[in-house]
Amino acid sequence: MAAYILVSWWAVKAAGLPGELPLPVWAAWVLGLPLLLAGGFLILAGLFRLGFQRAAGVEYFPGAEGVQLETSGLFAYTRNPMYLAGIFIFAALALLLRWTPMIPATVLVYLHVLAVGKWEERELAARYGEAYLAYRRRVPFLWPWLRR
Repeated sequence: MAAYILVSWWAVKAAGLPGELPLPVWAAWVLGLPLLLAGGFLILAGLFRLGFQRAAGVEYFPGAEGVQLETSGLFAYTRNPMYLAGIFIFAALALLLRWTPMIPATVLVYLHVLAVGKWEERELAARYGEAYLAYRRRVPFLWPWLRR
């Protein structure tokens, strides 16, 4: 993710854009703080729901057979609450820091989430079969308000 910030910083400099967002400090806080709090909540809730090892991908390693598909809690509203948290946190930092390079960095994180998420979808479908496919039909990939 740091690479996305560096690339975005370079792109903003190369384009001659201002480094600081033309946004009043009060507006940055009014918009950014709720995003930061929501992102922090999603990260913590996801970690506690899955457990720290599973959130880090331990089920991809030997000895992780029998790990159940998580479909309750936040996972009943979005298949990827922790990815959504990352997007919220990057957007919040763009606002709170009022730093222009964080805007394209947030877009790059979003694109990264889409790419990695699609790879994970194939992996989960192969691992859990029809249970995952039914879950995927029922719960949106990222945005909970886009319920099916």
